[in-house]
Amino acid sequence: MILRRHLRDRGRGMDLRLIRYFLQVASSGSFSKAALQLEMPQPSLSRNIRKLEGVLGGILFHRDGRGAHLTLLGRSFLVHAQTIVEAWQDAEEELHRLTQSTRGSVSFGLPSSVGRVLSVPLARRLGEAYPDLSIRILEGFSGHVAEWLQNGQIDIAVLYRGSLSPGLISEVLAAEELYCFATPDAFRALDGCDTPEAPIPFGALARTPLVLPGRPHGLRRYLDRAARENDLELQVVLEVDALYTTFEAARAQIGMAIMPKAALAGDLVSNGMVARRIEAPVLTQNLYLATGARRPNFAAGPEMISLIKAISAELVAKEYWVPART
Repeated sequence: MILRRHLRDRGRGMDLRLIRYFLQVASSGSFSKAALQLEMPQPSLSRNIRKLEGVLGGILFHRDGRGAHLTLLGRSFLVHAQTIVEAWQDAEEELHRLTQSTRGSVSFGLPSSVGRVLSVPLARRLGEAYPDLSIRILEGFSGHVAEWLQNGQIDIAVLYRGSLSPGLISEVLAAEELYCFATPDAFRALDGCDTPEAPIPFGALARTPLVLPGRPHGLRRYLDRAARENDLELQVVLEVDALYTTFEAARAQIGMAIMPKAALAGDLVSNGMVARRIEAPVLTQNLYLATGARRPNFAAGPEMISLIKAISAELVAKEYWVPART
């Protein structure tokens, strides 16, 4: 209790160096040995110990011919001194790790449809939060992104359910609702409807030519499964594994395209295309935030994951995405 009162009342004058000097003398049991180990003159070491004793208000060592021995105050202070130095070392290591990690690099993998709406906000917000961090964003098919994550080529990924594997840690992020994209003329020819905002039944799409990705693509597998479950057969006239070419093929009226609304964000009005929500059934694909078997091995990893979630919530609010199904 007396020592705690001394530390509270007089501890402001304490210097971490003085505590280290004290520990060295206590460890070696001799001022002369401690001075050699600290590579400093013995008189200077003695002055520093006296300064510490002045702060604590008592004598820390008794000296005799055999060396320096801790007093009662010294033995009591020894436990506190060791705790203080260990805590400081832990803080130094943690801060060093954090500083080094935010000066390193982080890589994200995103499906192309996700990248259209997530890449730029993610890069901008990360750049603002971690100006010394090198950011890399790779876009590709969900299956390829999953392979990059498993191989350690990227740190964090957004994936569709079909690309998940037991070796990944994942959680539901949001969902992409699928739309049918085509020219207004193509829609009028299909159902005579002149209201672009009207939903279109999934069954109606089975009666019209479609431009879709090839079967290895997760979206194509999902659509084929949905067609089977609804006793439909999709009329695929062209398989394209590129967003831009799919869009151009739909604009040229080769066939209608089915893809997430966010996939062609910003292009619809400028290119005279129409997006119509699919119903009966409504088609949605969950998006998952995934990392490797271990969370990202950089200190800022949890903050980056939280940032992705925050941006995803904003995309839901803007109706690019929808709340995810559990």
